[in-house]
Amino acid sequence: MDYQKEEFEDGKGRTRNGSPIFYKLLEEMANTHDRKSHDYASNENPFGNYHFAGQVSSLFAHSVKDAGFAGRIAEKVYRLANLEGSQKTVSNESIEDTEKDICVITLLWMADRRNRRESLNQASTDGAKLNSKSREDNSSRKIQDNLECQIIEIAQQMTPQTLERSESYLREVRLSIERHKSVGPYQK
Repeated sequence: MDYQKEEFEDGKGRTRNGSPIFYKLLEEMANTHDRKSHDYASNENPFGNYHFAGQVSSLFAHSVKDAGFAGRIAEKVYRLANLEGSQKTVSNESIEDTEKDICVITLLWMADRRNRRESLNQASTDGAKLNSKSREDNSSRKIQDNLECQIIEIAQQMTPQTLERSESYLREVRLSIERHKSVGPYQK
């Protein structure tokens, strides 16, 4: 295709200014978007995967490092639900690849979180601070581990119908986190 000359439906053409490679890249990006959007979203809600990922990421507003992992997992969960719920034929990676991606991202997240905890423990040399921090870390770790388990449970049960209920669930989890913050780690 001649990217310097663009044909319009009425048969008239015009000369494009700029790099022909730029226009070729635009077409490649449009094709990539078309293929990926098929698997990750729907025509009714083409940005649904990003919105869902943003909602899940917002659970970790206190930690951008955790939010990044949670958002990536949410994108994959949304893809899985979109493909299986609509019974679409996969255009890109297989469903098994998506399942593996969810596992790999979760394991990477766990490795990162453990590495951060170890770094925190090594940085503290004051015995009293270390004991206090350890109790807080254990409490926070239990909360985070519980949230990770909840996300995995959601991923295993996700269908288009459950996606609609996910907003309500995320609100409940946010309220639970806020309640925990307001009463402290050792109170109910």
